[in-house]
Amino acid sequence: MWLARISHIEEKTAAHEMANGCGTGSLVGMANLQMSQETREFIRAHAGEDVRELALHTKRDVPGLDLPFALDQIAGREIARTKLPQWAACEGIVYPPHLAMEQCS
Repeated sequence: MWLARISHIEEKTAAHEMANGCGTGSLVGMANLQMSQETREFIRAHAGEDVRELALHTKRDVPGLDLPFALDQIAGREIARTKLPQWAACEGIVYPPHLAMEQCS
């Protein structure tokens, strides 16, 4: 059943990516399907900002906001702008943890 669910998510992600010209499909969108609307909006609203400043000044009691995840996504996209510009150009990509992004080439 778990494999069938991943297969279904892969199909939805592949269709989304192909419709947006952003790749051939993968599991990068899996966590995006489970991300809260508040977290998604926070990431959009603060894209490009300094994650250290955001971590210090953002209220932690916002219902539905997964702040650590959101900060990882903002930082991941900034790293991708130089290392993986095609990823950075696509909406909806869920970036791996910071260390993996730093080590990618």
